[in-house]
Amino acid sequence: LLDDPSDASRAALREWLPPAAELSHIAEFELWLRSIIGSHPSLLCARLHGERLGDWTAAAEVAEFVLAVESFNPAVRTEAHRLLGRARAALGQHLAAREAAEAAIDEA
Repeated sequence: LLDDPSDASRAALREWLPPAAELSHIAEFELWLRSIIGSHPSLLCARLHGERLGDWTAAAEVAEFVLAVESFNPAVRTEAHRLLGRARAALGQHLAAREAAEAAIDEA
């Protein structure tokens, strides 16, 4: 699903990935995931939405939500800022992308 750039592969990935709203729900209520690993599955899935499906709006939505609910884990926050910056750049929002990149640096 990840290495095959075909339409069929993207359709299968789209079907498999949870939508942004569900990823936000996971980020909010699966707190233990944020505390035991440096990354969060919601951010990984959001990255796939952007990188593989071109849905950078969904990636930005999840990254923003993670930043709103996560205030303690700097690794997760840094990853969320980096994803948000990448999504904003892909959406042509260059000032917001730069601000997110700077926030990732500050977080690290």
